[in-house]
Amino acid sequence: MLLFEDRIFWPEAAPFEAGYVHRLAVRRRAAGSGVARALLAWAESSARERGCRALCLDCSANHPGLARYYAAAGFARHSEGVLGSYRFVRFEKRLLPGEVDCAR
Repeated sequence: MLLFEDRIFWPEAAPFEAGYVHRLAVRRRAAGSGVARALLAWAESSARERGCRALCLDCSANHPGLARYYAAAGFARHSEGVLGSYRFVRFEKRLLPGEVDCAR
């Protein structure tokens, strides 16, 4: 899912300044086939088309493998947070040159 506002995980962000990827999942049998990268590329392209300065996402802080995957896909670690008992890590990928922060 690609959103252009995320009041739950990025409450301080202005609407439409960034695209927010949520619920990215690939069936186990398709793992390693490039489907997830293709979906991230689509999200990036869609966010660029809408003039977004960044593409942002989050994942569980208890899933370091996923965090490494996003880092390898060009996302930089932004910050960590807690929502109830859920600990998460936020990532951003700059789409335009210059200083960008998904949380501005």
